[in-house]
Amino acid sequence: MILLKGFEMVELKTVNSFPNRIFEEMSPVDELPDELEKDSESAKLFVDGDSASYLANATPKRRKEWIAGRIIMRRALTRLISNNGNAQYKDKLIRILSDDLGKPTVSFSDDSDSEFAAVTVSHSNGLVMGSAVATEAFQGIGIDIEKVEKRSQGWGSDYFSDSEIELANGSEDRARQLTRIWSLKEASLKALGVGLRYDLRDINVVSLEKCGRARLEFKNEAGDFLRDNGFQSIEARVEDMDDVVVARALIRR
Repeated sequence: MILLKGFEMVELKTVNSFPNRIFEEMSPVDELPDELEKDSESAKLFVDGDSASYLANATPKRRKEWIAGRIIMRRALTRLISNNGNAQYKDKLIRILSDDLGKPTVSFSDDSDSEFAAVTVSHSNGLVMGSAVATEAFQGIGIDIEKVEKRSQGWGSDYFSDSEIELANGSEDRARQLTRIWSLKEASLKALGVGLRYDLRDINVVSLEKCGRARLEFKNEAGDFLRDNGFQSIEARVEDMDDVVVARALIRR
């Protein structure tokens, strides 16, 4: 028997986790483009239509990030396919296309139906992260990686509501808290599939718990879009990873 003195027991409240499974991959950007060059079959999937035009005109940094993003999303999709028993997709070459708003979508080399999965990607601080989920469980997914750093005063007034500024001012690390809030907004926009279409102040982080769980409020055009498309709510969380934060947003079925 062990007798412990000076310890206090605290009952923690239950924190619901995200339902079902999210398949994620993360890697340094610099490690991935070389992988593509070694795989001639995969390389063919990156020269279709708009992607060829983008790659021809992008800066070397953007080009490398774009290719790395495609590779990392395909890795996440491969894991999803293997774990969910989607045997009909296992031998098909996956490619990632983009819709008119820049949202990544799943396609296959034989143009077969690919609505079984949703994907998302983010880059920051030399890292790239991709996620995939089965659409039978989720209507949308969004992730965002952001480096924690001090920003200008204008950044706060341009993109954050008064209540969010107050939320950041009341934290121990204002710069990190603002970055966490920003990342939650970005991840939510990606989950909705609308890009930077709405005023970020219309996506308001109402509360942010120490565990990272957040409650978001959508107003004006962003709120109208949420209701018009039958989205009940968005589940969002953010976590700290050294000098970056990672936010995830999911829309349930």
